[in-house]
Amino acid sequence: MKKKEQPIVTHFVAVILGLMVVFYLALVFLGGVDYAAGLELVLYVLTGLAAVMIFGLSLATLRKNDIRKIFILYDVQDARFVAKLYEALKIAPFRVLWDKKEVQVGDNVEDKLKELFDSSSDIIFVISHQSIAANWANPAIAKAVQKNKRIFPVLLDDAEPPEALQGIKAADFRLSFDDGYFSLREALQTRREEAPPPSASANVAPNAPPSAGTD
Repeated sequence: MKKKEQPIVTHFVAVILGLMVVFYLALVFLGGVDYAAGLELVLYVLTGLAAVMIFGLSLATLRKNDIRKIFILYDVQDARFVAKLYEALKIAPFRVLWDKKEVQVGDNVEDKLKELFDSSSDIIFVISHQSIAANWANPAIAKAVQKNKRIFPVLLDDAEPPEALQGIKAADFRLSFDDGYFSLREALQTRREEAPPPSASANVAPNAPPSAGTD
């Protein structure tokens, strides 16, 4: 996003500076104002403009950092479904973390996935025969529970949900993508109340690295 916004900011500043030059020349040659007074006025205006821009950028940064991040856990064989879900959720007021968009050439895949997982507040777990059979599923779910993340199960087929998720209502995509999507989006837009951390005796695997199907 920053790469797209930088040219707009640059052009805006250039326009403002150009207008200030014209304004300064008008003051000097048309208003009989001496150069020193005109320069002082320009400096005052530029200082005010800089302060406004710094305040705006700081506010935008704070708002960006406050955006909830939601990480998608899935099996690579379900990537086509996840691509469709990701595109549908892009318009929502939160950031969806999909490894296909976040992991760049040169990144350490395992480290990047761990970073995405840790930085997210919520997890979408795509339940399918493929993901249930994967050896990363239970450790990743256990780590999400340990870190007190909300988990939103998504039913893609008739696979039995993991035991840790059987008490959680899932978004059902088995019959209709639209029905599943709207129920999931509505749930994702809610913020939960603070819950106490899980018991230290919970059956978790804190050292198991999360995975998003990028074997």
